[in-house]
Amino acid sequence: MKIKVEQASSVCRELLGADVTSVSRLGGSSRNVWRVNLAGDSSVIAAHRNQPNRALLEQNILHRLHGYEGCLPHLLCVQGPWIIQSDLGTDRLSKCMAQGEKAGDKVLLIEALESLHKIQSIGAKLKLRDHVSPIGRRSGWNKNLLLAPNRLARLGGFDDPAYDMQTADDIISRCRSMFIKWDARPGNAILKADGKVAWFDFEHCGLRDPLDDLAWFLGDEYVPDHSEVEQELIDGFVEKFAGDLGEKSARTYLSVFGTLHMCIRLELILRRKKDGPWWSYQSCLNKDTVGATRLQFLELTKKATRWAAQHPSTSPLSPWLIEFGETMVAREPITQRVSIKITPQKAA
Repeated sequence: MKIKVEQASSVCRELLGADVTSVSRLGGSSRNVWRVNLAGDSSVIAAHRNQPNRALLEQNILHRLHGYEGCLPHLLCVQGPWIIQSDLGTDRLSKCMAQGEKAGDKVLLIEALESLHKIQSIGAKLKLRDHVSPIGRRSGWNKNLLLAPNRLARLGGFDDPAYDMQTADDIISRCRSMFIKWDARPGNAILKADGKVAWFDFEHCGLRDPLDDLAWFLGDEYVPDHSEVEQELIDGFVEKFAGDLGEKSARTYLSVFGTLHMCIRLELILRRKKDGPWWSYQSCLNKDTVGATRLQFLELTKKATRWAAQHPSTSPLSPWLIEFGETMVAREPITQRVSIKITPQKAA
């Protein structure tokens, strides 16, 4: 359901009792989220959730997290599917990393993971697990994840890759059931004026393994492929997200789930691109959409190759992903070169 800008303006005037000076849509045209500027040089974010249950979930969670707004937005008011929340700022983390150097990216990544872990810890303290639903428990969910490499292969006209699907299934089936953000992409985070990172969009939060948030974040196509930085981050944060799981088990789960998750992201990229040319990086960035660009496809393939090699069950996917990525990119000329400060790293 596409909501008109006038509706966002009207809702804010009614709920906040303030004059609206301007309204701008955030993300692509399909997103029902606006920055609403108010008289007195202030602004709020107005979001309309198309699914009532998602709206209720986000409202409930933000309400229960009141007082912890340093790492998430403050819930101002609600009306049905409308959620009015504080404006965290204009600097999406994905945009900030696209403009930075490797050292700067590392600082931002650390801040983002610290904030993400803090939200999980607060959620555990407040027993938010009692107010959200399990993620990935429906019949066929694991199978859909495990078959991501196969769907990827068929999109490229490849034979199905062979890997130890049963062992991988056993590993991801042992996931814990704790409060997590889910959808922990850098496009859902803001670099605030104080240099800290805050997260928004809690309509998909639920119960799953805390390591899933780490995989979602590091396995996103907007996180630059700096292999050394990535390893430092995993070494520094895996125990925090593991809790009482144990480091060895946590690393195994992270590498297997992360590999399959990145195959999902690669699948999304190719489905969005279809048979057309690679998309414009700047356009994808501005719209906060799937990064269907040549650079992001290549970097994410290299990242998935590294992660796959870390466990015997997924290691056969590693050489296959290299061949798959190189073949897909070689099938058509580069239609647009992108100039951003990211240097692809070789697999460790």
